[in-house]
Amino acid sequence: MAEHNYSCGILHGAGHAGPSALAHAYLNGTLHLTGNGPGYSMPELRALITDVPHPERFSGEITLLIPGVRHTGGQLGPALAIAQGMALDAPHRLVVPLIGDGELETGATAAAWLARRALHGSGEHGAVLPVVLANGLRMGGPSLLAGMREDEVRAYFTGLGYEPLIHDGAPCPASDT
Repeated sequence: MAEHNYSCGILHGAGHAGPSALAHAYLNGTLHLTGNGPGYSMPELRALITDVPHPERFSGEITLLIPGVRHTGGQLGPALAIAQGMALDAPHRLVVPLIGDGELETGATAAAWLARRALHGSGEHGAVLPVVLANGLRMGGPSLLAGMREDEVRAYFTGLGYEPLIHDGAPCPASDT
């Protein structure tokens, strides 16, 4: 069996996703808060929760102080396009942009969905696996995606060339295997 060197990068969308990026860095073991190395303990978790936002350590914004950050955000919308750019010359790379449903409604994100066609199937490029976090909110009111039925959401993403997998947030059933 041939060995492959694949890399996977998570790209957090909007700049206000600091808590999401911090949680990701903590869970994958790259963020150490107590100086004792990686560990999942109540003191570590308490430090993470109570220090956000903290002007001298971690803010609510994504910053380069968070280990593993590849895009500092600060504006709403470009995460999908940046993820596609990160995959263009890297056939070994999978980039997973986390996109809020409010971010989905920006012009930058709307235009970037079509770039999938440039990445798909050539083998010269990496892959992008967009994850849409649909909480039904955007700045100023409910998101348009939140007002769509599941069949409409499926049709929308299928029309963009994706095979949508929709999870309703309920716990996954335990498997027997």
